[in-house]
Amino acid sequence: MRKLICIGFFILIPLVNFGQQYSITCIETPHRGSVFSPAFWKSSLVVCSDQKDRFLRTVLDESGKEPLDLYVINPFNPDSIARFDELFRTNYSDGPISFNHDGGKCIVSRNLKTEQKNKELQISSNPLGLYESQLTESGWSTLKALPFNDTAYTCSHPALDYSGGVLFFTSNMPGGYGGFDIWKSVKTDGEWSKPINLGPIINSAKDELFPSVCKKILYFACNKKVYGGLDVYQVNLDISPSIPVILDETINSSFDEFGLITKDNLESGYFSSNRNGIDQVWSFVSNFPKFDACDDQVEISFCYTLFEENSFELGEIESLIYEWNINEDKERGVKIDYCFPSVGEYEITLDIIDTVIGKTYYNQSYFYLLLEYEKQPYITAPDTVKPGELFSLNGRETFLPDVKVDEYYWFFSDGSRQQGLEIQHTFNEPGTYSIQLGIIGKNSALDTIRDCVTRIIVCDPNYLNHDAMVNHTDLPDSLKNQQYFYTAPNDSLSLVYTVEAIRSTEKLAENDPRLKTLEPFGSFTLKHIEKENVYIYLVGNFNNVEEPHKLWMKIIELGFEQAIVRSFTPDELMQIPIDEIFVLENIQFESSKWDLTPESITELNKLIEILLLFPDLDLLITAHTDEKGSLQNNTLLSQKRAESVKEFLVKAGVNQSRLTAEGHGESRPIENNDTEESRKKNRRVDFTLISN
Repeated sequence: MRKLICIGFFILIPLVNFGQQYSITCIETPHRGSVFSPAFWKSSLVVCSDQKDRFLRTVLDESGKEPLDLYVINPFNPDSIARFDELFRTNYSDGPISFNHDGGKCIVSRNLKTEQKNKELQISSNPLGLYESQLTESGWSTLKALPFNDTAYTCSHPALDYSGGVLFFTSNMPGGYGGFDIWKSVKTDGEWSKPINLGPIINSAKDELFPSVCKKILYFACNKKVYGGLDVYQVNLDISPSIPVILDETINSSFDEFGLITKDNLESGYFSSNRNGIDQVWSFVSNFPKFDACDDQVEISFCYTLFEENSFELGEIESLIYEWNINEDKERGVKIDYCFPSVGEYEITLDIIDTVIGKTYYNQSYFYLLLEYEKQPYITAPDTVKPGELFSLNGRETFLPDVKVDEYYWFFSDGSRQQGLEIQHTFNEPGTYSIQLGIIGKNSALDTIRDCVTRIIVCDPNYLNHDAMVNHTDLPDSLKNQQYFYTAPNDSLSLVYTVEAIRSTEKLAENDPRLKTLEPFGSFTLKHIEKENVYIYLVGNFNNVEEPHKLWMKIIELGFEQAIVRSFTPDELMQIPIDEIFVLENIQFESSKWDLTPESITELNKLIEILLLFPDLDLLITAHTDEKGSLQNNTLLSQKRAESVKEFLVKAGVNQSRLTAEGHGESRPIENNDTEESRKKNRRVDFTLISN
């Protein structure tokens, strides 16, 4: 269908680059005529040419041009040309041709009447049709006409898909939209189906010609004269309906461009153009680098759902409620949605407050948060757009602090590409589109760095609101794992709650009136916090966070305005370790006796508090003597002393199954027994609180 004459030698002409997206090279061959419509075949190209190479007079078309023949060229080392298989050569036009991926199946276009001789070839009287053949061990099989060929119209420009089971082609058969349209036929059970027109979105009143298909992208030429004569378009067959997108002016020009083929969706390929005054085959290679294994973009939305995993169920006391304090910004609730204004440093506390008196009741947790941008290229774009709406995108929020970015490359799932920090784009059809941003830059060592991300944009014709939606996400693990100021896990089985009534930088005197005021509440515990270098006076011991509320209110009413509930583990509060041996002072017995002295009872009462507060703790009691007396008597005496301690604890309410009493006599001294002082130290009772 295209006949021009070219006389020349086979050379490659590089350095022709129209625009920035592709580098293109004209392939000039020694054909004496036009060369166009390449097709991949194994490692070569099969092209059409109208060069005159017959010895006898051939049939000419209505313009006096030679008929088309098929030739094989090697675009990488094309020092000669060869005719394609003679089976595909008649006195009339043969070509274009298309192959499946392995070159074993083909569809070729040729004139339907091939027996006429020495007559001019009139398309109107001898239209084109499509024929199929398969490559066997003995060569190509006899060409078989497709069932929809007809002398009333032309079928030409075949394009087989990867498998060879789907055929696109050009035809002016009835049922089209004007001129030549693109049609589709599918081979099922060895038979080609009735062709289906691809519809008015792809086809128009103009001519749609020279289709090819790569994966789900269809390429074709149309003479709508956007850039010039024929221009090359692409359309995504996965989207229905999908508006064809014209390729940029690197490929298209003010001349005719057509017959584009590619195996990698425009990373590289070939096309036909007469921009040099004659139909020639051109190669193209994308100037856009490839970016593989791109991560999904992590959104820069500083909106999170904040929650404390170890929070308590409050409800028995209605006045108690959780309150977050984020850099003096207060929000109530154990779980809140919060938007940080930007990157930066944040101090976050979660307190239980009493809403009636407006005071902090309990410090639940504290952590320091450093909020930074994710290290990644970043696509700033709307989440949703309308079809046909021009929208802006940019990579300004890219955060790669150690990289100086030189280039920004944009890839859209509709097949288009752009380059630059800020761009604009349009999606013509509804659907979900993927966008990839790749960057190339250099680090401080001047190494070349490549990185990329992908994100999604929805094209929705019903979209009205252009305001960005706030998407709350759970606080990431990287933030939740920041160190807590209050480090103990809030487990009621392992914590004791008490009221901090007084906090002082110095230890109070025994006759301090504030301590006298606390006497009605029983004994207090004095604890020195070395990190803060303060002394705190604690009143009461409770199993859960709400139990101290009444006591806390009474203490505040007595004038202790800064009173607050605190939680401690048993060893923090009582300064008694867990799973380690400790000795209580003043656990003493009279010589050769096992009765507890009054001083011993005072010390054991502290131990009783712990055992009753924490029922999951067991206690090992081990009694020892000095070396005076016989070994047998000392062992028996120590066992009775251990049993005496156990009996006292059982009478105080401790389950005896949690208590073990052992007597070791003189067998485990801690001093040498040389003096009365050392022997006194050996006469002792050891305790071990055991967690289970």
